[in-house]
Amino acid sequence: LDLTGKIGTWDLDFAAGYTEVDLDLTGIGYVSASNLQEALDSTTNPYIVGGHNTPTVLNFVAPQLTTTDTSKLAFGHVGLTNSNLVTLRGGSLGFAVGADYFDRKQHTVAPQQVADGFITDFSNNFTVGTQQVASGYAEFDATLFKQLEVNLAGRYDHYNLSGGKFSPKVGVRCAPSDIVFGHAPLEYDLNLFARRNSRCDLGWNDDLPVGREFTGEVGDLHVR
Repeated sequence: LDLTGKIGTWDLDFAAGYTEVDLDLTGIGYVSASNLQEALDSTTNPYIVGGHNTPTVLNFVAPQLTTTDTSKLAFGHVGLTNSNLVTLRGGSLGFAVGADYFDRKQHTVAPQQVADGFITDFSNNFTVGTQQVASGYAEFDATLFKQLEVNLAGRYDHYNLSGGKFSPKVGVRCAPSDIVFGHAPLEYDLNLFARRNSRCDLGWNDDLPVGREFTGEVGDLHVR
């Protein structure tokens, strides 16, 4: 399900879904070591090596293996966006907010004889569990001046298995001009360079294990 629309000046985005996959596995002709030994030791209906054996004995020695692997996923998303929440001197203030959620379930087990180690060469996968993730985010995008844009954003993700984490983001984008660099010879050359490349991008990464990183780019000049 995917829906989009408007609520006043806000753009609405909504999505939800559910999927389930069932995989049936069947194994024929896999000999069970424990059943074979029991049949060889039987005094009433033994397994005869190289001889004629009844279907009952053969099915006991090599039982049919069956299992079903199941995977389920439920998810949802809702978001609101307003590209012109407030009019600023340089342009507009945009704002977006939203939330996401998904629930994943996996159930995959091997047949008992395989899990107990009496039958090999058949799928012995064991995956049973649930993962649930709830997320929320918000973002501001402001054109403060014609030459300056600022972006502030944050996202929080909560995992049922490992807890939560907040991820902030700060971005600055500027377009150099004569007002910034003046007309001194050295500044004039830099101004020409900036005009030719017409941008500089700055970013801040708070996601590093030690310290923080501030990066800048003016045309083909990189600063870190």
